[in-house]
Amino acid sequence: MIKGCTVHYLGECPAPIWRSLFHFSSQNYREMLEELKSGLTIPDLKVSEDYWLLIWDAFKYTKDIRLESELTQEYLQIFNKNPPEIVPNVLDDNVEVDKNLNILQLQTFSSAESESYVEFFNSLKNDPKPFLIQGPTTKTLAWQPLALSRLNEILVYAEKHKISFWGDNLEYIQEKIIGINDASRTADEWNILLEVLRLRFEENLFFEYGLEYALKEGVSPKEFYPPKNSEREIYFPVKKHKSSKDLFSDGVFVLNNQTNFDSFLLRLKTELDTNSVAIIDVGALSLLSLNAALELSHIYRSNMQKKILFVNALPLVRMMLTAVGFISTNFKK
Repeated sequence: MIKGCTVHYLGECPAPIWRSLFHFSSQNYREMLEELKSGLTIPDLKVSEDYWLLIWDAFKYTKDIRLESELTQEYLQIFNKNPPEIVPNVLDDNVEVDKNLNILQLQTFSSAESESYVEFFNSLKNDPKPFLIQGPTTKTLAWQPLALSRLNEILVYAEKHKISFWGDNLEYIQEKIIGINDASRTADEWNILLEVLRLRFEENLFFEYGLEYALKEGVSPKEFYPPKNSEREIYFPVKKHKSSKDLFSDGVFVLNNQTNFDSFLLRLKTELDTNSVAIIDVGALSLLSLNAALELSHIYRSNMQKKILFVNALPLVRMMLTAVGFISTNFKK
């Protein structure tokens, strides 16, 4: 148990924990990891193995080799042993991934890397279909002008030809460009920044920087139109089920990232009406929003004479459930 979280509500936990859980709920994994790292400045958290489990779990969602190496050395010094192995989150056995997705991968923005941008652009012109931009996993960026020019060329082409696109992990790009002095920011950087802000639903910042650029260049401000996530799900369904799996199996609720939570909550209420214990296997659940956790907590508090038992909970999922009121006796490995 993490010291400071003996009363199981978000407000009773140290700030880095509940702030990281908000990022976890919103799937802002880079910010989540940074927030957890900041918690190591708190002495009680720094020597808590349970807290470190949250950090190692966070590395399953976002890769940062340099930070992982740095924290591994710190962990060794504190506990005199190696940290647990970080096994990336994997798909369920009954899930099939579409390997023919149109994805533009960005990492360092080096001139050499940008050769792949050229290949992508040529492919896009031959087959103009929606695409997904996956941003860098490290703050260390070469940031070479040729790479920026080639990326911006793709964005301008997509906008001109009304090709939909979306983006993941774009926060390091946003941070990099905003950190550049306004007077030194190139036209490529300005346009890339505005597209990143649009893709990240940063409407206020989009208008702020869009107006600044428009005044600087004497042009009309760009219009903000958020990416259509409903359309994204058509082209980029993250997981496709080969076969449906019954939610309730052998007396146990089995949850995963595709579970319809509304249906599950209805089934859970029915189960608690007729039985004293509901067992929920969350081993395949690596995504859990705060709202979903609160809904579970509400059912739990409405049935205090009954018991809800979670099995196989990953550290971050367990912490989210703990933060909304579940206690140690609600969990079993």
